[in-house]
Amino acid sequence: MRFSSLLAIATGFLLASSEAFSLETSAKLSTENFGTRFLRTDATTNDDEERGVKVTLSTPVKMNFAGHLRDSDETTKWLQMWLLKGDSEASVAAKLGVNGLEKVAAKKHANWGAYAKYLHMQKRAGKPNYFAHFGTGYQSEKKTKDVVWRWAVGGQTEAYAAGLLGMSKLSKDQYKLHWNYNAYEEFLKAQEKMADLRKKFGGRVNRAQ
Repeated sequence: MRFSSLLAIATGFLLASSEAFSLETSAKLSTENFGTRFLRTDATTNDDEERGVKVTLSTPVKMNFAGHLRDSDETTKWLQMWLLKGDSEASVAAKLGVNGLEKVAAKKHANWGAYAKYLHMQKRAGKPNYFAHFGTGYQSEKKTKDVVWRWAVGGQTEAYAAGLLGMSKLSKDQYKLHWNYNAYEEFLKAQEKMADLRKKFGGRVNRAQ
């Protein structure tokens, strides 16, 4: 592929959308205010009762996950992100350690309330179509990739991306447990591809100003 074509591709990512810029500039505020977009109701259906679900979307629950006790707010954030990623009931049950347990034993588990709430959220929210949460809020996979490519084309660092994704205060080991880890991985892929282009063409693929 000719250099001019590769440069055009890189430029295309840089100018992917005007929305990408607004996402970047508001990222720091938004990641600190992880909002919700789910219907709020205190109704519990018959189906819920049959499955042992006696919590509602407004019920505060805690959970022990990845070796840490999560308070109600953090638990809700995790449940929301798993929901938006489309994690199945079985997947969440495994994460919370309630899979494979008899119903009575499961309901006595410290994480049962969180699992029950996830089932309730799953039923109410419908099919998710989001990939990450930063900038102006929940972002689709396409929009996320557009933004992280813009960062990569601009020569931004891993620390820069981690900061805008709300991960800068975490250790590298904790990154994989963060709801924006998929977005961070996409940035690393884009960063690697841009580095290959610059190496191949001797630095002639300029960083965005």
